[in-house]
Amino acid sequence: MQDRLFVLLVLSGAMLSAPTAQATTVGGDLTYGGLPVSETFTNMQSGVMQVRSIDQNTTVNYVFPVGDTYQIPADLDPGAYRLWFVLTPRSDEDGTTHWSGDLYRAVGLVDVPDQARFDLDVELQLGVHVTQPLDSLTIWPGATCGVCPKGASQPSSFTFGWAEIPRAVHYEVQVYRRDCSGGFSSEIVPVVGTSMEIEQGQVPGEQFLELEVLAYDDQERLLSVSPFILYSDGCGTYRFTFQPEQDGRPIHSTGQHVAQIASVGGVGTSFWSSALILTNPTTEDITSILYYTPRDADGLVAYQEASIDVPAGSCRVAEDVLGSVFGVTGAGSLEIESPVLVVASRTSTPAAVGGAYGQGLMPISAGQVLTTVGSRALAGGVVKGGGARSNLVLNEVWGKSATAGISLLDRDGALLGTRDYPLAAYSNHQVNDIVRELSGLDSLVDGQVEVRLEGGQGRIAATLSLVDTSDDPVTVPLLVLP
Repeated sequence: MQDRLFVLLVLSGAMLSAPTAQATTVGGDLTYGGLPVSETFTNMQSGVMQVRSIDQNTTVNYVFPVGDTYQIPADLDPGAYRLWFVLTPRSDEDGTTHWSGDLYRAVGLVDVPDQARFDLDVELQLGVHVTQPLDSLTIWPGATCGVCPKGASQPSSFTFGWAEIPRAVHYEVQVYRRDCSGGFSSEIVPVVGTSMEIEQGQVPGEQFLELEVLAYDDQERLLSVSPFILYSDGCGTYRFTFQPEQDGRPIHSTGQHVAQIASVGGVGTSFWSSALILTNPTTEDITSILYYTPRDADGLVAYQEASIDVPAGSCRVAEDVLGSVFGVTGAGSLEIESPVLVVASRTSTPAAVGGAYGQGLMPISAGQVLTTVGSRALAGGVVKGGGARSNLVLNEVWGKSATAGISLLDRDGALLGTRDYPLAAYSNHQVNDIVRELSGLDSLVDGQVEVRLEGGQGRIAATLSLVDTSDDPVTVPLLVLP
């Protein structure tokens, strides 16, 4: 028994005397092309590093002063980490998304040892600034989220050019030719100078391409990195992405859609017309293409196209936009190609006693658009009776056909009627007097309407118009349910 007690005491003592791991100070040099950063760049204003612990599953961003060295402000426990570094000319940066003109490096898996200090030197690379066919410091047209083909539309042949990379002695461009099933081919093309001619559609099945600029110094160190490019759908890529221009109206719209516009006679002497209000908040002049789709027409076939100029910082109002800009009468929907302009519209008819009777419409918002089959949108306040009725407008906004399912509910959610409506690409359809149309009822208060994306590759939005002969109509957008 005494021998056994002695062994336990010896083991306990050994455990208590075992050394504990110490926090490690991590720092090192920041270089570009093998030289201190300041020998090449004097315009950097702020630095950000991101430290991600693999063992602890934590991520922390640190802002640090620009210089030729760095030190992580908080000591690190020994273990596995990933590190990201950004130096930028912007003075207020606090994230590690890198843009054209930023210095950047993603450091792979690093094992921080159990010691007082760990030196980790970081060789930074410059985010390429593309200047042709588009400037990578601006938002590019096109979409990259959940679409194919991806990227900005360009002619089958175009010039791809970029700003000179400091200390670079030669360039290459890696060309990825991709299809929508995930397949691709890749080639690296040596380039003399800072531009090359790109030919699209060179590989069978090619649907879009991605380009990456590779710049090397005299020691064959890679000096360049692809920056983040933001597209007008709000998404981005880390490669310069292009697709061939399409004949006719582009699909995968990133423009702004007004659910309904008109230039048409109504009951009695009324004449309904829509004014389009465009405001340019930028410092650049904008010429925006407008697409008018007549009601129930296929918006890739039976559309009309026009353009309107909005100088920098100005507002332009097109009264009776269908008549004054397109030279037509009728009713339908309108797409404003520019995602930057501030858009509003009003549809009205002169009132017999002076003034006007009508309603305002803002562009369809992202919160209205059903993007996946099975998604739903809802609005309340459906009414019928006593001179009041409810109309529902359906819009396809993606350039692909879709089927919308509509359900009419009473105030307590009981189903009163349901019906499916097929929509062609970019088409619009108005369900007049939705209560009578779906249920046959002559009166309803506090009703609800639900719209579902039942099928197809399109994306749909719905807008409810509450009409009362004694007052202006009220516009109620249906919002997508979580």
